[in-house]
Amino acid sequence: MIDATPLDYANAPLAIALRSMTSLRKLVLFIGGSSDILDGCTFKLEVLCGDFIHSESLSKFLNSQPSLTNVSFLRLRHGLPNLETTCLPNLTLVAASFTSLTHLIPGRPVSEVTSLGLADDGFYDLSFFTLSTSPILKLAIDYFCLYPDSTHLLASIFPSLTHLLMITEAHTVRGPPLLFV
Repeated sequence: MIDATPLDYANAPLAIALRSMTSLRKLVLFIGGSSDILDGCTFKLEVLCGDFIHSESLSKFLNSQPSLTNVSFLRLRHGLPNLETTCLPNLTLVAASFTSLTHLIPGRPVSEVTSLGLADDGFYDLSFFTLSTSPILKLAIDYFCLYPDSTHLLASIFPSLTHLLMITEAHTVRGPPLLFV
């Protein structure tokens, strides 16, 4: 049995169920809260999508998931500063806040990136994209991350780019999700 505090009591049955799903390979979970629900899970995921609050618990879980190739963290304005450098060695597709990308891309074979939102500090140094161990082929990014200073660097930072989707928060575009299929 798990120790359920009043804040996560509603998710206690789900946490118990997740711990029993040892063969789970893909998890899409929008609970709008703590990643503590993943504590004690032994499955080895290939895909993880959620709106978790980035915490020590999430970092610990990610450090135990060497099979993850695709992650989507749809909570804006949170980074993942305490990921081990050996964590997520097979990550190829990532969708996350700009700040989270600075921790998820370096040293990993990321080739497809969806940047969600703007940088927390308004500073857009794109050089971390070059730290992927594979060329980035597909990129979806907010136009304001590239304008005005970084547009001339686009070709040098992304020489192998085959797909580019530029987004702007100033306009609402109706259509499919921004994740590449």
